[in-house]
Amino acid sequence: MDLPLDDLEDLYDLYSMYRRVQRTKMKKRKRTKWVNEMNQLPIQQDAFSCLMSSLKANSDKFVDYCHMSPHLFQTLLTCVREDLTKETSNFRRPIDPELRLMLTLRHLSTGASFQSLHFEFRVGESTARMTVYDVCEAIWKKLGPKELPPQTRESLSHVAQDFFSLWQYPNCIGAVGNKCIMVKCPSNRSSHNSDSYKGKYAIVLQAVSDAKGKFIFVDVGDYDPQYDAGIFKHSAFGQALVKGQIPIPEDGTIFNSEPMPYVFIGSYTCPLMYNLMRPFPRRDTTGNNTKRLYNHHHIKARQIVERAFEKMTCRWEVLKTDLKMSPEHAKLLVLTCCVLHNYVMQEEIGECSSDVNFQEEEQLEIVRKRGDLAQQHGRPNNRALQIRNRFASIMEKGLPLPMQPQSSHII
Repeated sequence: MDLPLDDLEDLYDLYSMYRRVQRTKMKKRKRTKWVNEMNQLPIQQDAFSCLMSSLKANSDKFVDYCHMSPHLFQTLLTCVREDLTKETSNFRRPIDPELRLMLTLRHLSTGASFQSLHFEFRVGESTARMTVYDVCEAIWKKLGPKELPPQTRESLSHVAQDFFSLWQYPNCIGAVGNKCIMVKCPSNRSSHNSDSYKGKYAIVLQAVSDAKGKFIFVDVGDYDPQYDAGIFKHSAFGQALVKGQIPIPEDGTIFNSEPMPYVFIGSYTCPLMYNLMRPFPRRDTTGNNTKRLYNHHHIKARQIVERAFEKMTCRWEVLKTDLKMSPEHAKLLVLTCCVLHNYVMQEEIGECSSDVNFQEEEQLEIVRKRGDLAQQHGRPNNRALQIRNRFASIMEKGLPLPMQPQSSHII
């Protein structure tokens, strides 16, 4: 017997409601045990205690395990210990701050699942998850203001000096880059970009690095990664630059030329502005050595931010995985990795140098261009075009052909 269409729809709605109720009951089921017996072992038998005693006796293995030297680990532990210390109760002893920090670093450095951390550190799976969130929040709270301080005109002037001495690009105060990170889209959240990534939610890290690969500005947002040109427009950095909220130094002379502005350098996807340069389109460089030389300097200098992304991802491999957490926690985790990237750069350990040379990077930029992404921003104003042309002319007359700097403090 065929049912009317309306009855079929009502029947389907009732079945869907029943399934939702059953899933809710399963999620809210009561615990059978307060703490599993496996997680109640004496301290002598605890796997973490045995592991730490062995790692502290071998500094090289310590670095391999948590991607941080013992000295930096102890300094970081001292910084966040107060926020990670919990009160002792009559029911159970709190987790030691050292264990909480080591567990979090292990998750960040390997991308291990919370279930794996549950077996390795003898804590509950949900406890491991909340521990990572709490430690990331403590690191961002304590180290964020130190490792990512607000920039001043003086600090940006020092950045410009480094860019000129190391990468032969004058009046450059930062290289701008974007990195897409995937998050497994929550079932109860709909997003404008999750369909394109087959149920995965994309967040974008926009960062500005100095000449040595250290981040001086970071922003994480859920911008649509399919439209690279819109990332800059809606990002905090892009809006601050447009509104003049960044303390850019006053215009300075280059080789006795007339005053030139200090600029950030971006890829083809960035707009061309008075204080933001991008390379010349490929069609304009054909037969024009001046513009080709400018693109050589520009792309060579901007690759430092791409190498910073690569080194951070190599050290904190959780960024290579699909983050199985809410977008809010994923943003916190990414910001924590950026802070730790700057923090660990105090000591150059665990080298993850890039194998990308200049020629390969130049070809990569041309491929990323996807035709001419500059058209997504509209035509730049004449003032910005004149600034870029003046940079190209100065580089042709006053700068030698750049050579790859050989310095131990560069990524």
